Amino acid sequence: MADDVCGVLDIGCKANEWVNTAVGDAIENLSKAVREGLSQMVTTLSTFWAELPSSNLTTLDGVSPSPTVAFLQNGLAYWTAVLAVLAIIVGGARLAWEQRGGPLREMLRSLLTLALVSGVGLAVIAVLVAAADAFSVWIINASTDGRGFSDSLHLLVLVNADGVGVFLLIVLGLIGILTSLFQIVLMVIRSGMLVILAGILPTTAAFTNTEMGRQWFQKTVGWTL
Repeated sequence: MADDVCGVLDIGCKANEWVNTAVGDAIENLSKAVREGLSQMVTTLSTFWAELPSSNLTTLDGVSPSPTVAFLQNGLAYWTAVLAVLAIIVGGARLAWEQRGGPLREMLRSLLTLALVSGVGLAVIAVLVAAADAFSVWIINASTDGRGFSDSLHLLVLVNADGVGVFLLIVLGLIGILTSLFQIVLMVIRSGMLVILAGILPTTAAFTNTEMGRQWFQKTVGWTL
C-alpha cells in the first residue's frame, strides 16, 4: 500500500515537474520572441532614415541636370543673363569712375565664376553629395567594427537579462521612433534644398562683382555644403 502511494506521488511529482518545465519553456520562448521582435523594431526604426535615397541632381551621365533642376535653371536663365549683363554694366561704370584695374578684375572674376558654375557646378555638387553619403556609411561601419548599426544594437539588447533587456528595448524603441522621424524630416528638407540650391546656383553666380551678389553666392554655397 505504501509503495503504491509512493508511486502515485512520484508520478504526480514528475507530472508537476513536467508541467512546470513546459510552462517555463513556453514563457522563455515567449520572452525571447518578444525581445527579438522589439529588437528588430528598434533597429529598423533607428536605421530607416539612412535608407532614404538622395536627390537626383543629374542624369545618368553625371553632368546634365535632372528634369527638376533643369526646369529651375531654364526658368531662371533669363534672369541669369540679365544679372550677368548688369554685372558688366556695373563693372564698366566702376572702371570709368575709379580709373583703376580693380573693377575690371572683379568683373572678369565674376564672369569666370559664372562660366565655371554653369559648366561644372552641378557635377561637383552631385559628386560631393555621393561622397558625403559614402562617408556617412563609412562612419557607421567603422564605429561598429564592420557589423553595421543594426547588428550591433541587436547584440547590445539581447545580451541583457530578460527584464532589463525588454525595458531597454522599449526605451530604445521610443528613442528610435523620435530620432528616426527627426532624421526623416531632415533628409526630406535636405533633398528639397539641394534641388533648389542646385537650380539657383548659376543665377547667384551671375553678378558676384557686386557686394550683394557676392554675399548671395557665398550664402548659396554655404547652404549647399
